[in-house]
Amino acid sequence: PKDKIDILSVDNKFFVFRKSVPVEQKMSEKRVEASKCTGDMIAKVTGLELCGALSYTSDAPITGPSSVKVSLNKRDTLTGYEFTTTFMAKKGKGAKKGITRITSVAFDTPGSKVDRAMSVSFQLNSGEKTVNLDMQSPWKKVSAKGSIDIEKILKKVSTSIVVDNKQEYSAVAQMKINKKGFLTTYSPSVIINIHNMEPITLKGTLLN
Repeated sequence: PKDKIDILSVDNKFFVFRKSVPVEQKMSEKRVEASKCTGDMIAKVTGLELCGALSYTSDAPITGPSSVKVSLNKRDTLTGYEFTTTFMAKKGKGAKKGITRITSVAFDTPGSKVDRAMSVSFQLNSGEKTVNLDMQSPWKKVSAKGSIDIEKILKKVSTSIVVDNKQEYSAVAQMKINKKGFLTTYSPSVIINIHNMEPITLKGTLLN
């Protein structure tokens, strides 16, 4: 990207013709000027800064001379942007055959002083009924997994999330079904694990 790109530049001026020659008309010198940029957070992530400036006369803000400018400024030494997307589908093998679909997106700014390499990967396995999500960035790393087991006597859903390779959160919910004659016993349970906390366990029994 260029050091500065003018996205919008609009000027409103007044002229009078004197002997067929346009002469700019002097208006009130009482002007109001304001400018604003997106700030350091956007610049840190993208390497760019979006700025806008507004100027108008205080006596005639609508009918008087005015200007509006919007520009995009480069705040790093990056030479460009790299986007990579991947879509893949693989057939499974073994007892639990299915299709594994993988989608990934990667972003980087080569030549920059700030590391901005980011990636997101999503994987869905229809045979094993599992989901995996992996997000990597210089500022945060998140890995998430989920699975579903639906059997005749046990139905189970489990999830886990790991943040920055050290903070782990997980939850497991399941339902056991036991039939004996005309009596059916349902045994639901939920186990929740939160980083640096004791596990939370909820259990129950329902007869039908």
